[in-house]
Amino acid sequence: MENAKKIMKTVTHNINQMDKVRRKKVSVGIFGKSGDGKSSLLNAVLGKKDLLPSDSYGACTAIVTQVEANLDDANYIAEIELFSKEDWEKELKDLFRVLSDESEDRNDDFEIAEEKITALYGADAKNKTLEELQKDDKFAEIETFSLSKKTISNFDVSEFSNDVACYIQHSESSPGGWYWPLVKSVTIKIPDCHELLEHIVLVDIPGTGDCNKIRDDLWKSNLRECSCVWIVSAINRAIKDKEPWGILKHCIEELGPGGKCKRINFICTKTDEINATGYIRSARLKRHQHQRNKDQKKMCILHRNEHAKTDVKERLEKSDIKKIFSTDNDFQVFTVSSNAFFDPELNLEPSETDIPKLQDDLKILNKNIKRELTRDYVNEAKGVLSLIQSVQQDTEKKTNETRESIHNELENNLKKALNELDNSFDNIYRVLEQCLSKGVEKSKKSCVATTKDEIVLNKDGRRFHKILQSLCKNGGDYLSKNRDVYLDLNKGLAKNLHECLQEDFKEIFP
Repeated sequence: MENAKKIMKTVTHNINQMDKVRRKKVSVGIFGKSGDGKSSLLNAVLGKKDLLPSDSYGACTAIVTQVEANLDDANYIAEIELFSKEDWEKELKDLFRVLSDESEDRNDDFEIAEEKITALYGADAKNKTLEELQKDDKFAEIETFSLSKKTISNFDVSEFSNDVACYIQHSESSPGGWYWPLVKSVTIKIPDCHELLEHIVLVDIPGTGDCNKIRDDLWKSNLRECSCVWIVSAINRAIKDKEPWGILKHCIEELGPGGKCKRINFICTKTDEINATGYIRSARLKRHQHQRNKDQKKMCILHRNEHAKTDVKERLEKSDIKKIFSTDNDFQVFTVSSNAFFDPELNLEPSETDIPKLQDDLKILNKNIKRELTRDYVNEAKGVLSLIQSVQQDTEKKTNETRESIHNELENNLKKALNELDNSFDNIYRVLEQCLSKGVEKSKKSCVATTKDEIVLNKDGRRFHKILQSLCKNGGDYLSKNRDVYLDLNKGLAKNLHECLQEDFKEIFP
């Protein structure tokens, strides 16, 4: 009887653990600067036109926004995680310290600091001192507000979008009362999306370089957890704009050995925004006299889309992406029009907007995860049933084998398997140790040269002290004002370690 109780306790525990595993989700990270149509893209992929506020409100590059399925009811829900009172007070002091810099060559954090303070307190806040702001009535209101988490729930998607807008964006034309500077992250749960998001979380990840280190650390930790990455760029800037390619380079480095990422999608947006007459002339296309304007525009859109896909893939062939992804399926290029997906008047078929292809991509990923979880669940269940069955057989069958002999046999088999596992780990350890030792020696010899290469951007050393200041303040990170130059001193110093480790690491952990 006592043995039966122990077995049932074990069975119950295992079933509970299996349920926890089933609830685990994978992350799809989405990168792209404000104005490149990330919100519209997500709305189109999710089939919810008014879900996320559009970029027309104003730029907000600091909030990690997660979108997942609401599996419980038909409401749209936003769970908003706020900074603590202590964290906000510390950040506010840092913001005013940045604003107090009156030199001509101001730090790149200046505009971010001004944006945060005016978004929250209003346009005149940048002219006040910290002490004046702390005496303001609004400061007391915000101080109380920032002490708790906030949840917004609404059945109507338009009302929900209006309610949540001030926590993830702001209006440059109407500053004040936009609370995103207080927000650490927002999780949005939407109904009727089981097929797309039952096991997936879409993570809208802001750029690095925020003058709040907590947010910057959140960005990096989210990136490392992504199983797939979407890099979003407006099609007219997809090739020439340095930012998406800088993000891609950073992704490759961050998602290298040990990363969870299995795939990257490069998504060119706003494909319907095109001057047909100018494009026909520049691309030397044949103009059809009797062709309608809509048909001409469609011809130009589809022509540019094909060329964009080819150009992006050719540039990728010259990049370091092959170090991580071995097949063409690991990297895909999409050319999307979120507006045309919702508006048939723009004369594009849904399939020509590439939105259905991205939806299918998510569906396949979701199904694969579900299949893996089901397989694991069945294997766990078989193990539990085998445990019950073996005990039952042992109790009912009168055999010559005693419990002690079965126990000894099991123990010997486990010892043998563990010895084989130990030997395998010892071999892996030796290989990794040799790789790391070799990398350490290379790094030690080249550390001074590497540091100079990372820090000194210009031959005359302009802005050297500002770059050095940023590196010291942000733990070795620097992001230029235009977000086209990103420096990571620690990664530069560790580059030789990664290079020496990479090939063997891929062999050990394929």
